[in-house]
Amino acid sequence: MLRRHSSWIAAVAIACGDNVTGPATRELTLSVCPINSWVAYQNEGAAWKRLGGSTGGDVTIKATDRFALAVSNTITQSPVLRLYFINADQAQAVLACFESNPYATRSISGTVQGIASSLFTELSIGRSTALLDVNSTSFAFGYAAAGTRDLFAMRTVLTGNDGHVDRIIIRRAQAHADGTVPLLDFESSEAIPPAQNVLSWTASGAHVQVNFRGADGNPHTLQSIVVGANGGPVVPRTTALYSVPADRQVAGDLHELMLFNEDRNVTRYYQQPSDMTLTLGPALLEPAFLQVGTTPSMHAVLPWQPEYDGSVFMFLHQPGLALGSVNVTITREHVLAGGASPPAAWGAILPDLRSVDGFPSGVGIVAGAPFEWSVFATSRPWEAVQTLGAAGDVFRSAARYGTAGN
Repeated sequence: MLRRHSSWIAAVAIACGDNVTGPATRELTLSVCPINSWVAYQNEGAAWKRLGGSTGGDVTIKATDRFALAVSNTITQSPVLRLYFINADQAQAVLACFESNPYATRSISGTVQGIASSLFTELSIGRSTALLDVNSTSFAFGYAAAGTRDLFAMRTVLTGNDGHVDRIIIRRAQAHADGTVPLLDFESSEAIPPAQNVLSWTASGAHVQVNFRGADGNPHTLQSIVVGANGGPVVPRTTALYSVPADRQVAGDLHELMLFNEDRNVTRYYQQPSDMTLTLGPALLEPAFLQVGTTPSMHAVLPWQPEYDGSVFMFLHQPGLALGSVNVTITREHVLAGGASPPAAWGAILPDLRSVDGFPSGVGIVAGAPFEWSVFATSRPWEAVQTLGAAGDVFRSAARYGTAGN
């Protein structure tokens, strides 16, 4: 139970030991996207300071390697306070603007047949995709990626509770100069079956999903199936595994295999199809939310587990309060800055930010009131915008949920 205090706004400070001489700093220039209407930073062992004004632009500061950012933006009507325990090299990724669709597009049309027996059919031209229903005989692709692009078309069928691709059409480096796709016929010899292997694991049950990303960016879901049930017996399990055949792939093609069980998951990246066995990590240990002395501060602590040593995300929310949410990110690079050894626990101290210049009124959570929490830990290295791994990479993650402050 947390002691009640007068209202305070939660933010995250760096938890570190005493440092007599202070850590070294270096010059760091950050380009702040205008949507980030309020940004503050904290160097290791120092107080929080506001970063620049409210209109974005370049800001140059002196930064320690172990670094923290607090951000409130104008994207949503009820802005969430976002806090990042990172290192200085990761700061720009937090503050940058991202284009939602930086690729030129054009209109392309075509005809299709042989999909009447499908669940649906997915067509991609580069990174652009469109879904065709079972009654389709033609399509008009209004946002196809421009230029010479790979074309993938995949017909998905439902077998029991297993939705998977059963026919694949691949055409590399297609110009479509006249804006027309030649006939896509899923009953022709051009349409090939996927490679089929066996996936094994041990768990009470799991959701298995296989995604494919072509070298030209073509995104497709090849398979989605639920085997067993959460809370059931923990036993060895198997299912068919569907992939793009090895002889139809090129360098840069990649599969993403994900297995979800209750509050844990494991992701493996591969190119060439084969039989596979996946192993889930352990259940995530329970975090603690502790009052710090007599101050209106709270220490959020999550025991360190080597299976989930890449990054930690915490979400604190007070139901009924319009702005009562805080997102916290802690990266491995922050915790291990300067060659530090893995700690006993990830930690974040949540103090009052109201004294920092321009802090938005009412944003954060209120001291003394109950809150809901969720914690997610992963072995995947932190990225502001998550990308795919490389063939052979395996990442494990786990989550836990609860309430505190009662």
